[in-house]
Amino acid sequence: MAGGAPFDAEMQALSDLLSSRGRFGVAWLDPDLTVRRVYGTLTEGIEVGAPISDSVLVLLGQEDRIAALVTSNEPHLYFANVAAMRGDGAPIRLNVSVLYDKALGFVVVFERVYSAGLAELMIEDEIRKRRIADAELARINRQLEEFAYVISHDLKAPLRALRYFSGDISEAVAAEPPDLAAASAGADSVKLATRRMSNMLVGLLEYSSIGRKDETIAEVDTGVLVAEIVDTLALPAGMRVERDGTWPTIRTTPVPLDLVLRNLIDNAVKHHDRPQGLIRLTVVQREAALQIDVIDDGPGIPREWHDAIFKPFNRMDDRRHPESSGIGLALVKRTVEAAGGRIVVLSEPDKARGTTFRITWPKR
Repeated sequence: MAGGAPFDAEMQALSDLLSSRGRFGVAWLDPDLTVRRVYGTLTEGIEVGAPISDSVLVLLGQEDRIAALVTSNEPHLYFANVAAMRGDGAPIRLNVSVLYDKALGFVVVFERVYSAGLAELMIEDEIRKRRIADAELARINRQLEEFAYVISHDLKAPLRALRYFSGDISEAVAAEPPDLAAASAGADSVKLATRRMSNMLVGLLEYSSIGRKDETIAEVDTGVLVAEIVDTLALPAGMRVERDGTWPTIRTTPVPLDLVLRNLIDNAVKHHDRPQGLIRLTVVQREAALQIDVIDDGPGIPREWHDAIFKPFNRMDDRRHPESSGIGLALVKRTVEAAGGRIVVLSEPDKARGTTFRITWPKR
């Protein structure tokens, strides 16, 4: 076939034909795995602007594996014979592939499966359940390893500091004449290290209890909740918090949602590098979840820190906040995930100031 244009036209016609017959469909995703565009009748139930996992349940919990396609040698993720529903509600089965290309970004391809024996489906279902169980076990093991590291490494730092400061005080008192100024400075350092140690232990206890407590589910007016949070925060004179969008009433656990939003606002204020700043909270309603953005005009977070900030006791600016436990964002992430949601950070300080923490919070 000579020439590019006729070939392109025929390929488009073939794509339209296969799509209209329900043979395949495509969804293009933004970097945060929300749906940017869809093509084909197989994608009729997928909501543009919502996280892909809201519509394609097989991808729920696979976000880290999908994101890893950017740097890994794995060509794609493949999920065979997945149960789904057509736009008219009829059950169908699909093969789902997730690919990454530098030019296209993340792409999800859906292929219709027309027949499968009952025994084969049962075996595949058992394999899928085993994979889910294995993934959950791996998650628990990672948490145990994380706790072991925290206890053996991070908690030792303030203990070492206490030992050094105590030694400085002893030397200052034993001097001839006693160096009272040095002893007083050492005592102040001991108080600071003690407060940080206490904050770390309290934060670690809160972190370990997330997901194991029975939280009360109630009708929550999210707009009222945000207003109460802002009213009770001790904001510096130059800091403003604004709320955009229509904040709905949903059935959810109010205490965890309060913890998440309160910590993110407080974090934005604490790490701002200017006396005046603006924090904006926006909300977009999806079919099954709220997309809440907490946006600040601060210095931003370098890309190499986007994962590290969600780990317990990781702090970017130790000198500005020596008493900080460094567990606030770890609490936020674990609380969001325990509620069945997701949180991602969007920030490129080399291009523009500011950071956005984007939360997907289930409506029910």
